[in-house]
This record gives sequence, C-alpha cells and structure tokens, in this order.
Amino acid sequence: MIQLINDEVAVKEYNNRLEECKKEYPEYFENMKPLNDFEDKFIPWNEFQRSLTEDDIQTYKLVEEDKDKDFTGFYLAGMNDNHLIEQLTQYTEDRRCSFLMPHGVCDNASQIIERYDLSGDVIVIMTPIFREDQPEDGGWRWHRWGRYIGEKNPEYEYLYDEKDIELVFVFSMIKLIKKTGKE
Repeated sequence: MIQLINDEVAVKEYNNRLEECKKEYPEYFENMKPLNDFEDKFIPWNEFQRSLTEDDIQTYKLVEEDKDKDFTGFYLAGMNDNHLIEQLTQYTEDRRCSFLMPHGVCDNASQIIERYDLSGDVIVIMTPIFREDQPEDGGWRWHRWGRYIGEKNPEYEYLYDEKDIELVFVFSMIKLIKKTGKE
C-alpha cells in the first residue's frame, strides 16, 4: 500500500487552474474552493476514524472496526476523485489495470483488508453513501457498484428503502505508478 504525500507545487498548480476555470466558466466552478493540501480531497482512513463520535457510530450503525489493522493507503474521497491523484500527488493511476482492480461496497476498511491482497503500489478510495441523503424515488442502488462484502443484509434495490443500513462505502482499489518527471 502507498501513503500519498502532499505535493505543494501540484496543489498550487491545481488552485491556479481552478481560478482560471472560475473566470472562464463561473457557472460551473463558482462553488469550488481552493485546496490547502491534497487531504482536502483524500482524507486518510485513520483520520476519519478518529473524527467519529459515539453518536455517529450509533446513528449510522457502523460496523465495529479492527483498530489494530494498518490502514495506510486507505482514503475517504468523493466519487471519481481518483482523477485528481495525478494532479495532486507524485503518482498517476495505472489505467492499464484500473478496470481489473477490485471494487465494491463495504461497511468499513477492515473488510477490504480481510478480503483482498493489498500488496504493491495500490491505494483504496472509499466514498461514503448515506441513506439519509437518498431521494424517496430513485437514488443509490446496490447492484451498480460491485459486490457487497459487508456484514449487513440488504433487502431492497435502493439504499433509501433499507431499514437497518444507514451508511455504506463504495470502494475502489487503484494501482499507482510513481511519476518519473517525464509526464
């Protein structure tokens, strides 16, 4: 597993591009804020765990996490934020492998560690999906995101309709290549 490291120059370039885009296309970029560092987009899993309160654990019916596991290389990020890896870090996604890499739905990072070989130059991006954010009609559906490897028992097509599931994570394992400076 790889621990991503902040690239201050890359973040500055990202922020400069963002400002240019805001001027040219304000209707698309007006609500986007500049980044302090790449962790504004890729929150380390350990940091996410530490931020949880007892109330969060009860409200979202979180599955107990094995605190002894090494969560290096696990990041909470938005859907499709993998496209920002190249812009904000010293790595690029190995697109030759991306469609073959494991992906799916889980309750926590421990379930991924228990199920997959995480050796090599990989990271795992996890995106939270909250039931409370789902519309009554339509919304997030189980079958569109890969196999569910969690402990809960989904009974319906849409997350909105589930009675005992408040939060799941869509995950993607991403193979990375260290930039050589020739890109």
